[in-house]
Amino acid sequence: MLLVIALQGNSYAQNQGAFGQQFADKFSGAWKFNKEKSARNQSLARFEEWRLQISEDQSAIKIIRTLVIKGKARTDTLTYYPDNRGEENPTGFGKEKRKTTTLWTDGKIVMRFTLSTFVDGDFLKQDVAETWEVSNDGQTLTITTEAGNERGNTSGRKPIFEPSSYRKVFERIPVARRS
Repeated sequence: MLLVIALQGNSYAQNQGAFGQQFADKFSGAWKFNKEKSARNQSLARFEEWRLQISEDQSAIKIIRTLVIKGKARTDTLTYYPDNRGEENPTGFGKEKRKTTTLWTDGKIVMRFTLSTFVDGDFLKQDVAETWEVSNDGQTLTITTEAGNERGNTSGRKPIFEPSSYRKVFERIPVARRS
């Protein structure tokens, strides 16, 4: 899921005080994956359901992620630090963890990580960036994933990782009003 490309400056450090309220106004709440509005891609097709509960706690982004694949639900608690310090969270697949860096910039969340696969005695790597944006009406969360060129020993074979870009779309789950 979610992320790696260098950014100029650190707008989070410059706007640290404003982060909490800006973040809460835009991102906090419950979100449900919309498969129909998301990219048609093999990786995303396996998700029967995908929900995010997003909040902010002491300048950290907290996400409770629930994935349903082949009828089995898996819930993970994720923590991201929007000051680019780095974090490690479950990938959602087995016991694997992924190191990411996260930055709050221009009202968006940008997460960066590197995918790594062992092939023919060499580690192949691909840098990935995910940009999380909320629509102007506050009802749609779009996560755009951009993956770069493969790095590693590619001599004599077709690349395994191709540069790509795709999006995941989530819709805000309305809060039930009490009468």
